[in-house]
Amino acid sequence: MAADYWAAVYPGRHVDRTFTVCYLPTCLLLIGVFIRFPKLLSHRARILTGFGGFFTLMLAVPMIDIVFVTDASTDGPPGAYSLLLLTVLLVGVLDGVSQGAIFGDAAALPSEYTHAVVGGTASSGALISLLRIATKASLPATREGLRKSIALYFGLSAALSLACFGVYSAVLPRLGVVAHWRRRRTSAAAGGGSGHSTPRRGSLDGGSGGFARRVSSLSDGAQGGRGVGGAPPLSDEEPLIHENHEAGAHESATEHQQGHGKRSAAAPGWRECLMSVWRLALAIALIYVVTIAIFPGVLAEDSHNATLGDWYPLILMTLFNFSDLAGKNAPLPKLTQRGHRTLLGWSTARALFLPLFLLAMRLGAPAAVIGALTVTLGVSNGYLTALVMTSAHDAAPNVAAADMLENLMVFSLVLGLLLGALLGWCWVL
Repeated sequence: MAADYWAAVYPGRHVDRTFTVCYLPTCLLLIGVFIRFPKLLSHRARILTGFGGFFTLMLAVPMIDIVFVTDASTDGPPGAYSLLLLTVLLVGVLDGVSQGAIFGDAAALPSEYTHAVVGGTASSGALISLLRIATKASLPATREGLRKSIALYFGLSAALSLACFGVYSAVLPRLGVVAHWRRRRTSAAAGGGSGHSTPRRGSLDGGSGGFARRVSSLSDGAQGGRGVGGAPPLSDEEPLIHENHEAGAHESATEHQQGHGKRSAAAPGWRECLMSVWRLALAIALIYVVTIAIFPGVLAEDSHNATLGDWYPLILMTLFNFSDLAGKNAPLPKLTQRGHRTLLGWSTARALFLPLFLLAMRLGAPAAVIGALTVTLGVSNGYLTALVMTSAHDAAPNVAAADMLENLMVFSLVLGLLLGALLGWCWVL
């Protein structure tokens, strides 16, 4: 969202595209590490490390500019640019540490909460867009004005990161909804629901080789010492509870013992989990290959409008973020295994956006046409993302499975981001 200033300070460096490629490999690597070694850190430690680190790095960016770019009329020195790339790399590290943990926390709750987390990711993008517009509009459209607006922008972003740190560490553990769903899970587990939870639409009981019947816990996918918002950790053997699920809490002691026997069976790892939802993993990767090949690079660097000037890319990115927000917060259906195939088909069809944007940019399409394409790109990105993430959650038979499946979805999403970022360089070539 600071593309206008970086383009002025570091001309010709394709900053948005470079940032994306610098940030994503480290993020992907860390997500993979935590999938392979899920007990390395608790969810709480990972999330708090992320928010604390984001706060520090948001303050570091304007400090680099103040210290090294002393003359507002000259280009930024290579040393400052290298430090800026280092901060971007560290943001990728922190995102890789925390992102999977956030979805893992939500995985211990009904899928409505995973939907809420997905919507929250879009809300942050929309909020950042408004923040950037406000800071840009409040100061003169000069190099020095841009510099001050960037300092204000990152300062407010740091404050927001600090607020998230405080909310997660001090407020979330005290919310009644956390205690409510913990009691529901504990009740179901005590009554035998661990091995006999009621099948749900879209669960893996009906497909993918009977994954949910073979597995009631993923011991190698369990996160030790974690709980929602820092609440006491939950057993990975506890079932997922949905609002319409009550039967599992009333089963007999004999059934509970049978269920316990099933839990002691060999638990599969991430490979079997991935094979059970490979269509969803491929779908979300394809969604973000297409999206990141266009956003933000094409919108930030390749879109031009004589009337709107440097406001034009900012307006387009804001349109995308709000469209993405609308898509991610739209009502969602429950999908079956056949629905997973349909979802993969729609995700593949989004590849049509690539030639459409290419033609629009090459032919100098009017702002209204580019804007309409951007809105469609954002809505489809948000809606399909929310469908994939909630469908993966619905496919899980218990807490540990949901945790692992959500982390695999996050890994696939970031892999798509990385491939899309690399594809985005083809626009430059």
